[in-house]
Amino acid sequence: MSQESVRINEIVRRLNESRAYLNSVIRDLTSEQWEMPVQQTDARWTARQMLGHLRDAEKGMTGQITRIAAGQDGVPADFDLNRWNNRQIEKLADKSVAEIVSELETVRANLRGIIDALTDADLDKRGRHGSLQIMSIEAMLHLIAAHQMQHAPEIAAIKTPVA
Repeated sequence: MSQESVRINEIVRRLNESRAYLNSVIRDLTSEQWEMPVQQTDARWTARQMLGHLRDAEKGMTGQITRIAAGQDGVPADFDLNRWNNRQIEKLADKSVAEIVSELETVRANLRGIIDALTDADLDKRGRHGSLQIMSIEAMLHLIAAHQMQHAPEIAAIKTPVA
């Protein structure tokens, strides 16, 4: 970060908070729990698949942020987020939880390097997110944290037996 930025500091705080929460949720899951469905939707992703989804989403948004900061668009206008998500989950089939966790940390380190180079003016740059909404880099960064806070409780729910 070339200058001290209240906005960037808040983004980093929220990203750290959401990651700490996710880490607390996934800590001590058993191998059986990792393979339990955590969604009630049609996808019925397992905890392992959801963790992979969070990794892929952060990696994808990091790429979008990088392109937008460079003056390009985030994703093409015909991008299909559901197709992308489903394909990424298929690619997870042979990945272990340890590999996904390691990759999640690598993706976050890459994101932090990008954030460190951003200015407040960069935060205002806008481009197409995977949802096809046009949003600012700042909004995408907040979305990464919010996305983890959205899905971590789904994983946490498998730790609590249903009465």
